[in-house]
Parts: sequence; C-alpha cells; structure tokens
Amino acid sequence: MSLGEIIAFRNGSYEIRAIVDGRYVVRIRNRQRNTERYKVWTPEERDQFDREQNRQRDLDERARELYERHLSGETYARP
Repeated sequence: MSLGEIIAFRNGSYEIRAIVDGRYVVRIRNRQRNTERYKVWTPEERDQFDREQNRQRDLDERARELYERHLSGETYARP
C-alpha cells in the first residue's frame, strides 16, 4: 500500500490518504450515493473490507455467468 493509491470496489473506491502509527486514513467514495467519507482503518480492518469486497465481486461474477448461460440456452439438465 502506498499513499495516493486508489482501490476500486463494487460501488465506489477508496484512496489511501495517510499512514499514521500503522493505521490507514482512507477516503471512501460511494458512487451510488455520491458521497465521500474519511475513516481510520487498522490493517486488519482494511483486509476484512477487501475480503468482503472480493467475495461480493466473486458472487456478482458468478451471477453474470449464470445469467449468460441462461440466455444462451445452456443447461445442466439431461434431455
């Protein structure tokens, strides 16, 4: 992690604004609500947030795959 780094997630992004005593000061932008807020995260809180966002991204990707298969007529059932 470096200062100024912007990490995108599902509905927005966060930017590392400062690192103080091993904690991250981040600016979180939410694109849906068009809001910004600042938070102080420990490395564990940041890792947990990233894990939750990665999980949500994986679920969204899986849903897209299933939708595309449904549209193409692909099925797992035998005739």
